[in-house]
Amino acid sequence: MVSNDLSGKVAISTVTLFRTSPADQIRARLALDSIAQASNLGYSVDMADGGSADEFLREAERRGAIVNALPGKTFGERTRYGVQRGYAAGRPVLMRLEIEKTPLISQIQTFASPLFTGDADFVVPHRGGSTEDLFHLGYPIAQACAEKFGDRWFKDLTGIPFELDMWGGTRAWRRELSPYFLDATIDTEYPGADGKPNNWACYFVPVARILRDAPSKGLKIKSVPITFHYPPEQAAIECADPAFTEKRRVQLELITRALYKEWSKTHTPFTSIGVAYQ
Repeated sequence: MVSNDLSGKVAISTVTLFRTSPADQIRARLALDSIAQASNLGYSVDMADGGSADEFLREAERRGAIVNALPGKTFGERTRYGVQRGYAAGRPVLMRLEIEKTPLISQIQTFASPLFTGDADFVVPHRGGSTEDLFHLGYPIAQACAEKFGDRWFKDLTGIPFELDMWGGTRAWRRELSPYFLDATIDTEYPGADGKPNNWACYFVPVARILRDAPSKGLKIKSVPITFHYPPEQAAIECADPAFTEKRRVQLELITRALYKEWSKTHTPFTSIGVAYQ
């Protein structure tokens, strides 16, 4: 195990559900690699799984993950389950990430450190930094366009003076902010399409609420640049399948709709609120 100043101080939660498609099998392999790396660095990964193969779950556990098999639970329910476990454990910093994003693991100390030094209460790592183009990071065109637009749209919606990499999916926060991510009413207030749940509202809407409360509560919000590159084998499969292009459209539509509604409750959208968050 590699020596790590933050081991035992960060609660990492992730949500998994890998089926038998080629794309999912690549993601499952990447997830296992990430779990092994995290364990080697002294981090404990709390995994809430929605029904992956038993073989994957056994291997994840062997590599060091705490596996919680929760078939039938929604994405939001599993997300909150993991956050609740980290919160109950009393770790000073909590983090939700997509475990298949393997380059994140070696940089956890980089983007979690501001939460321990008092420089931030809430951190969103930024893939490549604010000037990097997702196209250069190996992302499929549809995904790069949707995620870059989403991040810029959220910046303009809220009027914050810097871009948060919201669509990167990773969030890290001081333990005291955990209740923002434990609100189960988000799932019912922000449903998905065709009666399906909105799998993204549970970790996007809390960020809007944190930004809303930051001025009155004195919360420090920080964007931390990290290095990242999308796995080329995953990009190749997704570029060849039009279903992934449609997924990005639906994702963008549902997330922006939810964020607009949430922000509109207390602010006029697309007007600067003049607060220095960073």
